[in-house]
Parts: sequence; structure tokens; C-alpha cells
Amino acid sequence: LHTLSPSTLRARLALPLPPRTVGGERDVFAIGDVHGDLHALRAGLVAAGVLEAHTHRWAAGDAVLVQTGDLLDRGPDEYALLRFMRALQRQARAVGGEVAMVLGNHEVLNILGDFSYVLSGKTGYAPFDRLLARSREPLPPSPGQEHVFPHQRGRAAALAPGGLVARTMLDKPVALTVGRTLFVHGGVLSAHVPRLIEWNAATRAFVRGQGALPKDALARADAPLWTRRYSRFDAPPADDDACNELRAVLDATGCERMVVGHTPQPCGANSACDGCVWRIDTGMSAFYGGPAEVLRLGADGQVSVASVDPRASGASDGHGVVWVPAASRSLEVIMSEREKRASGGELSAASRDPLDG
Repeated sequence: LHTLSPSTLRARLALPLPPRTVGGERDVFAIGDVHGDLHALRAGLVAAGVLEAHTHRWAAGDAVLVQTGDLLDRGPDEYALLRFMRALQRQARAVGGEVAMVLGNHEVLNILGDFSYVLSGKTGYAPFDRLLARSREPLPPSPGQEHVFPHQRGRAAALAPGGLVARTMLDKPVALTVGRTLFVHGGVLSAHVPRLIEWNAATRAFVRGQGALPKDALARADAPLWTRRYSRFDAPPADDDACNELRAVLDATGCERMVVGHTPQPCGANSACDGCVWRIDTGMSAFYGGPAEVLRLGADGQVSVASVDPRASGASDGHGVVWVPAASRSLEVIMSEREKRASGGELSAASRDPLDG
């Protein structure tokens, strides 16, 4: 699939981490699409022990948190989320930890000036107007400037390539590795592997306003930010080709598993292809109404999911948390249980695949 050895490619994609003061591995936490809902993000991270319940400050020591993209669109807290994640990164680094993010397709849509999924009214635009007014920065051209209405100009300028928010908060890679786990928003296909390093560099240059749009990486239906090859709820167990391609990609990158977001999972975060992929978009934002869930890849080798309803009373204080072992979130197990329920009557709305309608 590529000219680099798997170990070299994995190292070139690796998230830089400070050396540990003690031996052993770090805990790694991952959270999926947030879509403008700061309350849901906090509820999930408190549930997993990543945040302190009352101050919402970093509480995970030298652990790593990876957010798999799509902070933006559909919710009211987009700019607050970006600021929160940047502050959380500083707090984590101060104690030897790290907070990282890969770009999602909704970040790219906004960078390109497509605001189709932004909340109507002032909610989605006013924070960016205030930011630019304070910064007194000139307005850079947005790639979609010809389609921008006057009330959208502040957002367009802040998120355009080289804009204040783009270059300071969205300068993120397409894919990264932590240990032997590959993180990406949509998925890495076999054809992507030889170009991942190139695409990471080209994407960051584009977001900074220092290069052209890497269309193959960011703007095609089968790009790493857009593909649903491994994340359709019913596809991988029934699609041996997808699982075989996934395993080939993992072999080529020297990884044991891939973690993706992008596609809401009606039964929460789950694994497929014998644990080779975790799909962690739980639709946690108020827009979708799903649970806030965080995947934990433990330093002890144990994999589990922290789950909490972000709209439940006390959720932000860590109450009502359920820790689910990985075996219970295998898609093969979930599908078997789903078939049993279906044989007894129509599935509930919560159990239906959201891509079917």
C-alpha cells in the first residue's frame, strides 16, 4: 500500500507526546462528533473522569484525549467549544497530558464558506463578529465569499484559510496515531495510505492560508473526512470486503485499531470487524439527542465506554454514569440482540439506523 514500513508510517503520523515520568502506557480517551453542544461534551468527559465535575478542568493526569472532529455546526456553542478545547489542551500539557483533534468534514465545510448547517439567526454568527471586532484583523477572503450574506462575513473571515480561528484553532491533521490506534473522522481507505503524510501537511498549510485546497483529502466523497466505509451501522459485519480493507490499512500503518466518528450510531459507540474499528459518533448533541459517550483505551489494555445522558439531571456532575465493557459494544453482539428484538415486533425509534430515513 505504500513505500514506508508500517512502524515508520505510524511514527510519522504519531501525536507528539512528552516523555512519561513513570514507565508504562498512558490512558487514551476518545470522543466523537459534538456539533456545537458544550454541555454534552462536558457531560461525557466528566463521566469518563477526564474533567473534574464542578470546575470542568482537566483531571486525567498524563492521559491523552482525542476528539475525532465535527465540533462545528448544528449547535449554539461552536466558538465556546473551540475555546474550551484549546484551554483544556493547555491544562493537560501542564501535567504531562495532551488534547488533540482531527479535522471533521463540518470544519472543512466552514473553512470553505459553506454554512448550510449553521444555526439560523445570530447564534451562529455573533461570536465570530465580536472576536474579529476585538482582534481588529483585516478580513481575509473566504473561498465561498461570493455566496456569503452580510451577516455571515465575520464567521466567513474567521474560519477562512488563514483566518484567526482557522489558523489558531483548526490547524489540525486529517489522521493521527496514538500508540497503535489510528484516529480519523471518516475512515482511512487503502488508497489513502500512501498519501496520509502528504495530506496532513497539505491540509495544515491550506488551513493556515499557505497552500491550495487538497481536494483528494478534504473534498471528495471517499476522502478520509467523508467516507462511511467502516461506519454504516449495518455494513461491516455483512461486508467482508470492508473488514478486509480495514485490516489491510491497519497492517500498513502498524496499528491495531481505527477510531472514527462521522456517522451517528443508533446504539452508541460500538466496535466492528472483530474490534478493528470503533465508531464513536453517538449523536450526543441536542440536535440528535443521543448519549454522551467516551471511549477509553486503558493503559492496562482494557477497552470500555463511559456513557451518560447529557440531558439527565446531574449529568454534568458525573451522576448516572455507566461503564460498558468492550465486549458488550461489539456490533456483532448488538446486531444479534437487535434481531431478537425485531422478531418480537417493530424496533423502537432509538434502535433504528438513522441513515435509513
